[in-house]
Amino acid sequence: MLRSGLCPVNALEVKVQDWSRTALLVLGLCLVLQAYAERTTPQADAHGVHGMVLFGEPGRLFVSHLPLYRHPHDWQVVLELEPESAAGESVIRAQLTDSGLLTLQPEPFDLFRLKPGAGEPLMRFTAALYRGHFERGGESLAELGWRVKRTWFFEPVVARSGVTDHRYLVVGTEADRQWLLHRVERRPDVDQILRIEATATLAGVLTAPSLLDRNSADTRFRVTATVWQDTDDLQ
Repeated sequence: MLRSGLCPVNALEVKVQDWSRTALLVLGLCLVLQAYAERTTPQADAHGVHGMVLFGEPGRLFVSHLPLYRHPHDWQVVLELEPESAAGESVIRAQLTDSGLLTLQPEPFDLFRLKPGAGEPLMRFTAALYRGHFERGGESLAELGWRVKRTWFFEPVVARSGVTDHRYLVVGTEADRQWLLHRVERRPDVDQILRIEATATLAGVLTAPSLLDRNSADTRFRVTATVWQDTDDLQ
């Protein structure tokens, strides 16, 4: 017979509850550590479908990787490309006469192969050319082969706190044929490509006031067109 005041069943329930709480705490800690490791451990590759905005002019074509805050798309990459065939050049020449947006939907590949000094550099790839955004109702025009001529820029997207200035990557080497690409360095931010005319040839990365929704009063250049401007994917 059990003595008064002792209840083995209740004691067992308490032990089960204590064990459950401990297990939940351990699980929560493991998830936190896993998330931290994913943020701080370098990724071995960046394989995926890396959408790009195409800009430039006949004979001088560039693409800008559409950046996100998550892997494998958390990289700003700018390439100089050329179509592999004369037919591809004709298609591009015809499309560049219009001021509309052009994008590429490439075959899946490892973005890291475009890094300067990559062990197995990506020298060519196939990509569908779209009039408009390839994921937002754009019109597929042609499947083309592309040669990679040069990687102009390859940097990670890092949202830094306390950023007040705006930095722009200069693309192109002639004062009347250059473009500015906004560096993604805060959250939220804007992915932006601007056509400019400069008083003298610019190079590298320059600091300027925000050029969102207005032309610049900067004496170094004048914005002549907005090729691409988007905030939806960078919230």
